[in-house]
Amino acid sequence: MIIVDTNALSALMRIEREPAVARWLDGERAEHLRVSAPSLFEVHYGISSLPAGRKRRELAARLADVLADVFRNSVLPLDLASSAEAGRIHALQVARGRNVEVPDSQIAGIARTMGASVATRNIDDFTGLGIGIINPWDGTGL
Repeated sequence: MIIVDTNALSALMRIEREPAVARWLDGERAEHLRVSAPSLFEVHYGISSLPAGRKRRELAARLADVLADVFRNSVLPLDLASSAEAGRIHALQVARGRNVEVPDSQIAGIARTMGASVATRNIDDFTGLGIGIINPWDGTGL
């Protein structure tokens, strides 16, 4: 299972997808891809922060299309086990002196709880956590 991080989800929402991300997506089986509730929070926040108008409506429609087409509406929740793991991960990141956003720790908590990898451009936010990392922009995996 691969959890698509917020930056990769945003790349999938673009009208013209970045070629490297599109190639990566084409090589993955849809049934292995998931999106997390914290990523949806971040994307919905970004869309809702835009002024009302055409751009905001278009992005909301693209998000709905990507969720239905790519993820088949398969959203991983931040549940009891993953929220506890996220708290431990965030404390570890702070102790290491890393400035990681809370949603990234939540995504990492879900990934560790589910035994999933994370597809992201922000490799540093997930390094050293015992999580598989895939960078769709350069095709590398850790």
